[in-house]
Amino acid sequence: MNMMHDQLDAVVVENVLIEPFAEKGEEKQHCFVAAERVDATAKDAFNRLVTFIDDKTK
Repeated sequence: MNMMHDQLDAVVVENVLIEPFAEKGEEKQHCFVAAERVDATAKDAFNRLVTFIDDKTK
């Protein structure tokens, strides 16, 4: 995701890198957002993703 974020920045495409576990000093496995039903941090990340997409597609 970091590489994709950097490439999107390089071509001036609006994007947001969301790293909620890093923000909290935690480490989780790849695709942690799939656990959004049982993990509060994953749920927050998923909701942030949905909000970003919703805001950009209205």
